Amino acid sequence: MAMSRATLSAKVFAGQCRLIELGFRQGGPGGFGLRRVLIDQSGAIKATSKPGEHKSLQTDRVILVPGPEQEVATVHKIYRWLVDDDLPCLKSPSASTTFLSTPIVIAPGPKARSARF
Repeated sequence: MAMSRATLSAKVFAGQCRLIELGFRQGGPGGFGLRRVLIDQSGAIKATSKPGEHKSLQTDRVILVPGPEQEVATVHKIYRWLVDDDLPCLKSPSASTTFLSTPIVIAPGPKARSARF
C-alpha cells in the first residue's frame, strides 16, 4: 500500500534531523570562512566540494571545516570587535564600511560578491 504524503514527509524530515544531529550538512553553501568537505561511510575525507558541486553517492556525507586562514582570521576579527569592543557598527551594516579597508569576497566562484565590513 502506498504511503501518504504526510507520512512520507514526516519520515524524510526525521531522517534529515538524525543526520543533522550526527553533524552532517544538509544543504546549501558553507558560510564565509567555512568549506564543505565530502566524507565517505567510514568518515575519511574524500574531497573539498567546490561551489555548486553536489555529492554523487547516497552514502557520502558533507561536513563543514574551517576555510582559508585569511577568511577565518576575518571572521575572528569581526567577532572580537563585537564581543570585546561591543562595536554598535557591527549591528548596522551601513555603518560598518569603515572598519576594513579592503573588500572581502563573500561567495567565491562565478557568483562572487564582495563586501566591506
